Amino acid sequence: MKRIILFTFLLSTAVCAYSKTNNEFIYDDIIIFHATQNYVDPFLVKAVIKVESGFNYKCVSCKGAKGLMQLMPGVGQMQGVRNIFDPYENIGGGTRHLAILLDLYNGNLDNAIAAYNAGIGAVARYNGIPPYPETRDFVVKVKKYYKKYRSTQYIRRRSIQSFKDSTGYMYFFNE
Repeated sequence: MKRIILFTFLLSTAVCAYSKTNNEFIYDDIIIFHATQNYVDPFLVKAVIKVESGFNYKCVSCKGAKGLMQLMPGVGQMQGVRNIFDPYENIGGGTRHLAILLDLYNGNLDNAIAAYNAGIGAVARYNGIPPYPETRDFVVKVKKYYKKYRSTQYIRRRSIQSFKDSTGYMYFFNE
């Protein structure tokens, strides 16, 4: 019994940027919904989630980024996110933020991804991807998963999508 409790405790307290999950398709309905609303490729949103949190909605970084898309509290607040750990709200806020960055950099994927990780100021300061190893690695990984997800159509679409937000409202939509 102690082993199970300790294991559960370790899992819940670990920094989880690359945590493993059995089901990478669990948030696809939400990803499709928000990507469509914000004119962002859903495969890019899914790639960011994969690299940021490994599909763990409880993920918290050592710098304070939270949830699936690892939103900093200020970005979450700016994007109207009330419950940063709610998958619907987190993906919505992260996707809106990503859409703003893609627009700001005129579709330049490298700069938008770098700004998502290091911030707009860092990208402006270095006139492109900052020389930070973490940011350079982040850009490479996101682009790798983005390419993989696009080439394999790695999103499961259902004829009717549904999900529940943190307030208990149920959403249904079709393509």
